[in-house]
Amino acid sequence: MCGHVGVYGKLPSTDNKKLMAFMLLLDSTRGTDGTGIYSLGEVNKVVGNVYNLIESRQWEKDVHESNLMIGHNRASSVGKNSTRNSHPFRFGKIIGAHNGTLQKYLLKDSNDFDVDSECLYHNIEKYGIKETAKNMSGSWSLVWYNEDEQVLRFLRNKERPMWIAHISETKENATTKVKTIHKAILWASEYWMLEAAENKYKFVIDEVYSTEEDMLYEWMLDKGEPLLMNKEKLIGRLPLQTYYPTAYYGGKKRYKQYKSYRNGKEVKGPVYKCEFCFEEYDDPNEIEYGYNVMKNGKQERAYLCKNCAHDYNYMMY
Repeated sequence: MCGHVGVYGKLPSTDNKKLMAFMLLLDSTRGTDGTGIYSLGEVNKVVGNVYNLIESRQWEKDVHESNLMIGHNRASSVGKNSTRNSHPFRFGKIIGAHNGTLQKYLLKDSNDFDVDSECLYHNIEKYGIKETAKNMSGSWSLVWYNEDEQVLRFLRNKERPMWIAHISETKENATTKVKTIHKAILWASEYWMLEAAENKYKFVIDEVYSTEEDMLYEWMLDKGEPLLMNKEKLIGRLPLQTYYPTAYYGGKKRYKQYKSYRNGKEVKGPVYKCEFCFEEYDDPNEIEYGYNVMKNGKQERAYLCKNCAHDYNYMMY
C-alpha cells in the first residue's frame, strides 16, 4: 500500500508548501519506505519516512511553492527501498506516482526496471495511457502530469482509492474592494486526510468525492483555476488472481480459487499452508487470500486461512 496527496491551484490563505508538508505527514500512515514530491518542475524524493524529506536541506532549498504539487508516500511491495524506486517518477515531460501493484512482466520493456511503478510510467510516456492500459493488470491508483500539455490526470481501478476535494476562497482587494474567487483541488488516498487539512488550514471544502473506477480524469489550469477538461472511461486488463500485501495491511476475502505450480506443473494436494497457524488445507475454499513472499532469495506463494483472517480482522485499503 502507498498513498497519494496533492494540490492543484492556489488559495490566497494557504501556503501550498506548508500544506503539502502536512499532507505528507498524514499520508505517512500509508507508507514510510520512501517519500517524494513534484513541484515547480522538480522531483525531490528520499528513502524512508516523511521526516527524511521535510526536515532536510533538500526540502528548504529544492522544494518550491507551486500551484501544482504531487506528493507520495511509499510502502514497498516490489523492489528494494531506494531513492530511484521512490515516487514520483519522471520520464521526459511525464511525472507520475502510483499506489498499488502491477504485473510488471505484462508491461513493455519490463526487464529494464526494478519496480512495476517505474516501468508503468515509462510505458505511459512512450506509448500513451490508452495503449499502456491494455497491459495493466493488478491494482492501481495513478496521478500523473504532462508538462508539455500542462494536463494533470487521475486513473484508478476498484482495487485502490482516490478522493478529490474542491475548494474555493473569495479575496477582496483592499484598494478596489473587488472580490475575486480563487479555486483549487486537493486530493488524497483517504477521505479523512482532506478533512484534517480543512480543519488545520481553515478553508472550506465545497465538494468532495471518490473518483470513479476506470475513469480517466483530465485537469488543467484555466486562469489559475483547475478545470476538469475530460472524463473518459478507460478499462485495462482484468486483475489476475493474486494479491501483494505490505507490512502495513493484510486483506479481506478476495479469491475463491487457488492453484499452485512447481517447475511448470500444477501441484495438487495439501499445498495451502497457512502462514499463521501452519495448518495445511486440501480445499482452496478454506483459504482467505494468497500472496507472494521472498524466502531464501526465492519467490514463493503464501496463504492465510479463513480462521486466522477472521481472528486478526485485517483490512485492506
